[in-house]
Amino acid sequence: MAVPLSKRETCRLTRRLLLLQVLLNYRSMQGEGYLYALWPWLRRSESRAPRVQAAAGFLNAHPVMASLAVGALRRRIEDGDAESRADELTSWKDSLCGPLGMVGDALIWDIWKPLIFALGALILLLTRSPAAWVIVAAICVLTYNAPLAWARHWGVREGYRLGASVLSTLNHPLFSALPKYLGRAGAVAAGLLVGISLMAGSRMQLMGAAQFIVGFGLTWFALRRGIPLLYAVPVAMGAALAVSLVRL
Repeated sequence: MAVPLSKRETCRLTRRLLLLQVLLNYRSMQGEGYLYALWPWLRRSESRAPRVQAAAGFLNAHPVMASLAVGALRRRIEDGDAESRADELTSWKDSLCGPLGMVGDALIWDIWKPLIFALGALILLLTRSPAAWVIVAAICVLTYNAPLAWARHWGVREGYRLGASVLSTLNHPLFSALPKYLGRAGAVAAGLLVGISLMAGSRMQLMGAAQFIVGFGLTWFALRRGIPLLYAVPVAMGAALAVSLVRL
């Protein structure tokens, strides 16, 4: 059993992964980024050529989930797989692309980022102080990035621990629970944002309340049914504005 990565090495890999996509290209996608992350360790290696080739080969994943890939890749190269099992290592890297890309996109791009944006916009809608905008923006940036920083650090260590079986991490209940609960929170936040925006623009209290109910309800319902935000919000706002045509 391999000795766990030291805190210093884990932090260095995590830090260098922030530049993963600087050299993104069509030939190897993020490959050179993995080489950059592993280079301080690789340059001290005796059999450098096959290991560099293994590190820089084709690999593409979500930038946050890539921490799992780089930890596992470091473990496999360290175990000598770049020299003894080069073809299998290449196939294994290809097998990481889809799962690590889809999970990251669905969880972070499709749920986490819109949720933080909706919450930030909702807070700004409820405050009239321009000074608060700077504070809210800073809080949103920290709230969005802090969990991702922890996830990168955890991913490097977990990926190194699991090595070739790194994809088994995705079977953890957390990866099925997070999208469900964050999705619910995001639907509520988007619904509130639409509803309060409509209510704030209404001059009649009763009409504003009705528009809030329609806007919130339709937005929440559409997002819970998997309808993209791009379509859900305009439809909900259109239906809520149509309420003003009806005399209460």
